[in-house]
Amino acid sequence: MKLTNMLLMATLAVVGFASPVDRRSQLADSCYGPPGCAAVEEQKRAISPSVESYDGASVEEKRSISPSVESYDGASVEEKRSISPSVESYDGASVEEKRSISPSVESYDGASVEEKRSISPSVESYDGASVEEKRSISPSVESYDGASVEEKRSISPSVESYDGASVEEKRSISPSVESYDGASVEARSQLAEEKRTESPDVDAYDGTLVEARSQLAASVYGDSTE
Repeated sequence: MKLTNMLLMATLAVVGFASPVDRRSQLADSCYGPPGCAAVEEQKRAISPSVESYDGASVEEKRSISPSVESYDGASVEEKRSISPSVESYDGASVEEKRSISPSVESYDGASVEEKRSISPSVESYDGASVEEKRSISPSVESYDGASVEEKRSISPSVESYDGASVEEKRSISPSVESYDGASVEARSQLAEEKRTESPDVDAYDGTLVEARSQLAASVYGDSTE
């Protein structure tokens, strides 16, 4: 009995005084075996062969685990295509490679306007396209960043907001618009009169003076003394 107690005490002393790293190593050896007995990829595969992503695995190891995985960070375009030819996006692929993989993809970062149009003529927005090109692609698009007010109006006269338009131009396009950022106090006061006839329950005008707001409130809701 004393011998057993002595052995137990000695074991506890060894484990107790061991460094945290040593204790972790002992625990890892007891759970997974000593280092080198099996590679990390084999351990992962033995645990879950259906896992689609292994961060440390090579492309070949990934393919052997799951050939249907669509994305391989380290794989080349050819390897990606051989794994899944239906993948629509390849970061390193050229426009021609992308089109051969999926001609229905609407957006190609490196493609020119002509290439984009040939792929999908219904796409409404082309960053590099001119106003004329945009209109030829989709005349119903309401907003063109580079278009002038006249071009915008010819495309869609019902658009309520034109950043570069003057108050008069905005009003002529849509007199019911409630907010005009670039309008002066006088123009806003005139607009308030128009707003009152259209919507008398509107009680906030961002750019008007306090006095103008008070006058507007008095005319709409009556004097505060009443």
